[in-house]
Amino acid sequence: MRWLNGNVARVEDAMSQARDKSYHHYLRKSEQINSPFSWLCKLTYNICIDILRDHKKQLNLCETVSHSPDLFYFSHVTTEPLEDEIQRENTLNDVVRAYEKLTPDLQRVVRYRFIEELEYPEIAEMLQISQANVRKRVQLARRQIKAFIH
Repeated sequence: MRWLNGNVARVEDAMSQARDKSYHHYLRKSEQINSPFSWLCKLTYNICIDILRDHKKQLNLCETVSHSPDLFYFSHVTTEPLEDEIQRENTLNDVVRAYEKLTPDLQRVVRYRFIEELEYPEIAEMLQISQANVRKRVQLARRQIKAFIH
């Protein structure tokens, strides 16, 4: 609360980010943490500083725009046409069905790479395979998903 000047919404955001980052760090077990409490405090502090910096950038942008409205063009809010929304939903459903048809090994690689957004070295270490093998499995999964969709 002190680091974010008592702004409850920002505090909740910072705590959520700290929870997610620490959880993913522990899942990877990339290094032993000697003092978990200190490590978590420092992580949370850094997240708070990042949030404050982002807020300051937004304030500066708003101030710049409000002082010179003739230099900025604001477009009207547009919504996606219904046909495009239906097409996007159908494509998403096709991708999900194609994912479900992949072998468990390919599903695991796709989940790690695209859902959990892990890097190739991390995936290789988790699966105990080479990075080249991870890349090949991602390539194979993409090819199979595209073949199913088209």
